[in-house]
Amino acid sequence: MTSLFGYSAPSAHEEKMEEESNGDGSHPASRGSGKDKATFTSSKCPSGAGLENSCELPFGFMWSPMAAYNDPRNLKGGDEMAVVKCDGNSLPPVLCVSCLAYMNPYAEMDKKSGIWSCPLCGHENVVPTDELYPGSDIMTAMSSSCIEYRQAISKTNADDDEPEKQIGSNGKNSTYNGLQEKEEDYCTYILLVDENLSPKDGQAIAPAVEAIFKEQIANAEDGDAHPKARIGLVVFGKSVSIYQLGFSGLASADVYMPNESDADNTVFDAAVEKRSYLAEIQTGGEFTSLRNSLSSIFGVSVDEEADESASDSIGISSRMAMLSQRKASRLRKKESGADGVSNVTARSPWMKRSEESLSEKPKRCTAEALQCALELADASISNPSRTSRVILFTNGCPNSGTVNVVDPDVASEKLRKRNGKRATHTIVDTDRLQKALEYFDDLGNIAISAGIGIDVFCSGVTELALPAYQAMVEPSDGYCLPLVSLDTPQLKKNLKFVIESTYVARSEDSVSTDDVNFLDGPECILDIRTDSFLTPTQMCGSGEIIPSNTSVMAENERTAFEKGLKLAAEKGFKIKNLPSEKAHEISMTRVQMGRVDPLSTVFVLMEVDDTFNHEDEYAFFQFVARYVSPMGDAEITRVLSFKILVAEDINDFLRSLNDEIMSVALAKIAVYRSLHGREETDDTRDMTVAGDVDLQEKLAYAAQLDIDATVQRISGAFRLLDLEKNTRMRSVSKKPISRSETSSLDIAFPPQLKETLNRLYHLRRGPLISPGPMRAMDDRAEQRRLFLRFPVKDCLIMMRPELWSTGSMTISSGWDTMLEFPPETLALWDDSIVAADFHDSMFIWTGANCTAQRYDGIRDKFKAHLLKISENRFPMPELHELSDGDSMGRRFTARLAPSHADPIDNQIVNFPALSELKPDALEQLRSKFKFYDSDSDASFRTWFWSVASASNNSKKAGMSLCE
Repeated sequence: MTSLFGYSAPSAHEEKMEEESNGDGSHPASRGSGKDKATFTSSKCPSGAGLENSCELPFGFMWSPMAAYNDPRNLKGGDEMAVVKCDGNSLPPVLCVSCLAYMNPYAEMDKKSGIWSCPLCGHENVVPTDELYPGSDIMTAMSSSCIEYRQAISKTNADDDEPEKQIGSNGKNSTYNGLQEKEEDYCTYILLVDENLSPKDGQAIAPAVEAIFKEQIANAEDGDAHPKARIGLVVFGKSVSIYQLGFSGLASADVYMPNESDADNTVFDAAVEKRSYLAEIQTGGEFTSLRNSLSSIFGVSVDEEADESASDSIGISSRMAMLSQRKASRLRKKESGADGVSNVTARSPWMKRSEESLSEKPKRCTAEALQCALELADASISNPSRTSRVILFTNGCPNSGTVNVVDPDVASEKLRKRNGKRATHTIVDTDRLQKALEYFDDLGNIAISAGIGIDVFCSGVTELALPAYQAMVEPSDGYCLPLVSLDTPQLKKNLKFVIESTYVARSEDSVSTDDVNFLDGPECILDIRTDSFLTPTQMCGSGEIIPSNTSVMAENERTAFEKGLKLAAEKGFKIKNLPSEKAHEISMTRVQMGRVDPLSTVFVLMEVDDTFNHEDEYAFFQFVARYVSPMGDAEITRVLSFKILVAEDINDFLRSLNDEIMSVALAKIAVYRSLHGREETDDTRDMTVAGDVDLQEKLAYAAQLDIDATVQRISGAFRLLDLEKNTRMRSVSKKPISRSETSSLDIAFPPQLKETLNRLYHLRRGPLISPGPMRAMDDRAEQRRLFLRFPVKDCLIMMRPELWSTGSMTISSGWDTMLEFPPETLALWDDSIVAADFHDSMFIWTGANCTAQRYDGIRDKFKAHLLKISENRFPMPELHELSDGDSMGRRFTARLAPSHADPIDNQIVNFPALSELKPDALEQLRSKFKFYDSDSDASFRTWFWSVASASNNSKKAGMSLCE
């Protein structure tokens, strides 16, 4: 099934998303502001080709194309997102007819003639002079560097000769009274549940799903403001069962195995409606059938005393269900004995069967189950869904059926001791995993081409073969999130974000047409336009680069282009061979995203090529994002334009650096290499790779060497630049240069990047790169993928944690202060309480002298602070409360920099708060960490000076992240 590319403007549902939740106009999940629209590593462009003109530093930008820009508190002058609601469902003539760039404030215009010059290609264009009045669409475009065009999508009429009666997408007639009657818009959600989940995890799914949809319905002022939902349930283990959620009463399911023949698909399509596999979620509707179905799989705790209250609150759906509960209660009494007293927890027959099956090896025919879910979501029914979502819940790797990632020799052998030692083999076979990646990637591509997005939630502590699930979700830019348990608040919070804040962009017309006018797949496209002397060299993040041989013009731009072409012809301009394919080829990169996600961020690394002319004073950039609204009835086109000056020299370039963006830019390249290595690839999308443990460790070690090589080259280039500068100054002034106020670090590394250097240190020793003692391979795989797609704010915390402390509680101010401390081991004072944010986990640590109950108020204050700053974070972090000496404390202390190994003078200089401690307290703090190997985990000071040394071989062993 193909998808017609369309774009959109927000519907009533999207406008409501922008207004709700925070009370200030910002959607809680998006965390976007005007200053986050697109940010560069420096405010000026390098002054020449090659890294020697940028002090061995990269030049690039971060862009979150679908973030919200509606928080007025965070907007500066000129940052506001101007909104143009297009009349007649077409764009105004704001396109350059040569390169198709949009009109922007950097274009030069003659208002008398209506002629404007494109700042990207220099071509002259024409706009109607009668529309050049204040507040018009064209003048809004001319004055706004950040603008959004909104167009309503008009449905294609099936019969233009009969305006009074049109044929709907479901084949039924719909009346036309001036406006075509709007058909109901549906989104289908298929819950794909692993029957091997623990009872608690299995029983947590239905309440979370029910709460999310009931909140969505309750918060909707208009019932038509969001797509109506259907829900289906597919359960898999050794076989696949499709439950009939459309029927109330006793849970009923059909065992189904997908078949590729068209005849069987037709039979299945008919069965979808006859067997009522899908249940429509309506206002005030109940989720009884979903709860009953999942309870029949994972068991329910039956207690006779609770039977009546359960019946009143939930309702017994049938007499058979009531008899089943009574029978379970009798069985419990029989186990308890005649007196009815028992310490055994009540268990239902289903729970017993589940416990009995635990002795068997769990089987998961994941591939067959996913095929069933996709066929159910894409079934040809009378009123098909415009988009669908498959949400998979599992606690293990695929090990049965078409896709089996487990070595059969290992699967048949229990873990046992050999020669007194436990077997060292792993469960997942690398070769089989690679085949699974290819298979699931193909299924994911088939799904997204039909408007179906896939997300995965994992639980448990067993090996998951997470790359297989990542390959499944990547074509639709879905999320694969491993949780310790589904029976936690994290499930509902994370599931709520995935369902409500992300969606597959697909227009209404794409459901009922097979024509492809622009691109196949999701209708979410990014265009990156740059000056011809800038060449994009690498992209990190979600999305797939589209080859340049595709159509250069989007369908929603055609009318505006034709208007502009007509106006140019009237002025006597040449219009032959327009638009120019050459102008597009040298200036544009096109990316297709799998879904609309406010957190999706792309990082593009660029280089100045040999075509750069030293007479060029600035570099022009324009970023365009096109996607369809949640309802599929409107098109959004966001346009961001930038004009960046070219630096005069290297010193001018260094002064323009953005420390935070540079930190994240280098980190994303390093994390990317830890996944894919240094070799360049021609793939248009970053494919998930399967590597054994040894290969993953080699890539991680190589990424560490690359960080070292990058730091050494930057330091060497900066020292040489500083030496040349000082030589020139001495030759002019003939006086010695005073360095009394300059630290040794400022001489060896650009002072503008002091924090960048420290963040890179934390990155190379942290879980994103280093295996560390506390991270499993699956956890690292998840964190790396999230880091590559997340915006700058999240990435900064993932690189280096944030830490707050009371300071010494013996000081009076310690009771009501929250001081920012460096994330180092020397921050763990015995007479202090510490709060730390690691993005995925948060900690409240209590020193040995502050465990008394009278300090609970401070701990509550710190807890409230952590919960506040992570209130809208995705994924939802876990909060841990620890005390000094706890066995679990290593999860916290191992991620702090080992500053205790440095000389005491350096410790006090770099951490002035240590001077508040008494000498004996400082000595006791330093002696806390007895078991420490400085060779395997060096402090920041030791690492930097060893790497920056001219005798260090990092430059030879590693490869700069900028190359």
